[in-house]
Amino acid sequence: MIFARFAMYSPMSTENWKEFNFSSYREIPDSPGVYCWRYRPKIERGQIAKLHSLLAQEEDIIKRAKILHESIEGQLLRPFSRPDYFVTLQGPLLPKFAGKAAHAIPDFSDRFLSLAKDLDSLPQFIDYINKLYDMISMPFYIGIASDQTLNSRIKSHVLAIIRYKQEGRFGDISDEESINLASRIVERHINPTFLWISCLALKSARDCELNLSDLEFVLNRTVHPVLGKN
Repeated sequence: MIFARFAMYSPMSTENWKEFNFSSYREIPDSPGVYCWRYRPKIERGQIAKLHSLLAQEEDIIKRAKILHESIEGQLLRPFSRPDYFVTLQGPLLPKFAGKAAHAIPDFSDRFLSLAKDLDSLPQFIDYINKLYDMISMPFYIGIASDQTLNSRIKSHVLAIIRYKQEGRFGDISDEESINLASRIVERHINPTFLWISCLALKSARDCELNLSDLEFVLNRTVHPVLGKN
């Protein structure tokens, strides 16, 4: 009962927690708060049928598993693979080496052997994946709106993504945070229709006794969003 009463009177109760898709950003509240970006990919029926047809043409189960692995990695996970690192190597009395090091994604194709043997279960497997992404998708970016509203903060993100995707440049956009987020989303070829924004709105900045930047710091350090400040 104590928790229930706290939730009822707390300005940060779950009643203020709402979600919006990429195209409905205009509906986001004009109030301060905390927000996060989520990635919820969806494998469509046409893609499933195409993949099923491709797998059916391959009789070798191991090769089938590799095709499955590459397809699922490419559609669901590769957008969040790490970009190339620039590294240097040197030692005493030895030359210095410098260059790019690519993020090597492990080959987990052996985990798809059972699915490769039973292609009839592929549609059900994909259906579960789609539904589970709706339930448990982790934030890939966490931010706050304290000096401005959630609506204006997220609007600047969205417009930067649209501008960079359409024109390959930011033009008169000067907000560094929006530029950095937009460039990483677009350069990773992340489909905007898979993007969702979750918001926890406050009636006003005075409704929360905490400094919102403290909340942002703790969340980024504990959730570790892939494209966030961790």
